[in-house]
Amino acid sequence: PDTPFVATFLGEQNVLRGRIQRIDAGIAQVETAVGLLAGRMQPGLTVGQQAMLMVRPERLAPGPRGEQANSISGTLIRRDLEGPFLTFLVMAGSQPITVHRPNDASITAAPGDAVELSFRPEDAVVMAPGEVARD
Repeated sequence: PDTPFVATFLGEQNVLRGRIQRIDAGIAQVETAVGLLAGRMQPGLTVGQQAMLMVRPERLAPGPRGEQANSISGTLIRRDLEGPFLTFLVMAGSQPITVHRPNDASITAAPGDAVELSFRPEDAVVMAPGEVARD
């Protein structure tokens, strides 16, 4: 998607706002309220610029960083069964994070548990700030 509005209108996104700290080989590192996160950047962005990092709920994996470059720590607030999928709501400070995972019984966290989420920079996009269809 070319704009934050289109990205949030066409599909569910976790939107994390912050400032670009570093750019290297098309990957921008953005300092957000939940920490330093990296994603593929759109052309024209510069270091020091405000930005929005967006990652789809199904791209977040539970568990420690491991091979992933990005990690978010938070508290599991809600766990909903939706047929063959589970939807998790995690609060990372004041930032809500939605996660969609297959219902394969591999995730045993319960509401109130501390959780760690991870994702690859290739699974996130960094864009200039703009209007969103929904947060």
